[in-house]
Amino acid sequence: MGSRLDALHGAGDSCGGPTERGGYRIRASDAGHVGSAEQSPGFSGIEAYVRWSIGDHDGARAIIRQLEALPADRWMVATAKALAHASSDTARALAAMEEALRKREIPVSWTPLSDRLYDPLRDSRRFAAVLRGYGLDERTFRPRTPPAGAARERR
Repeated sequence: MGSRLDALHGAGDSCGGPTERGGYRIRASDAGHVGSAEQSPGFSGIEAYVRWSIGDHDGARAIIRQLEALPADRWMVATAKALAHASSDTARALAAMEEALRKREIPVSWTPLSDRLYDPLRDSRRFAAVLRGYGLDERTFRPRTPPAGAARERR
């Protein structure tokens, strides 16, 4: 997945806004940290995902440590952990999604479950169970496969 630093876009892009080519970007001015996990766990979870995706594994781990230090009963911490681990540790991401479901957090308010950041989790039965737990049909969230024998168009 291609990514870039982008100093020209707004704050929404700093939290993982998609680029035109399908990558993610953060503003160069936000390269230090968007905010603390204490202030906004959800944004920190997305930032950890973006940092891991662009190769800043140390930065992602630092944010994950902040999230892990927050009280377990803090609202949206489980969702933030799921986002933070989505590209780096699928077992922990799924465990956090299950915890978010038990706590009745609303992850879709942060990042829709159809977002590509959940692609590494899609084939998991646990992901399907979480979707069902939120009253969603897991078939809606499966990647589309072309019909057998269909030729791919090159551009």
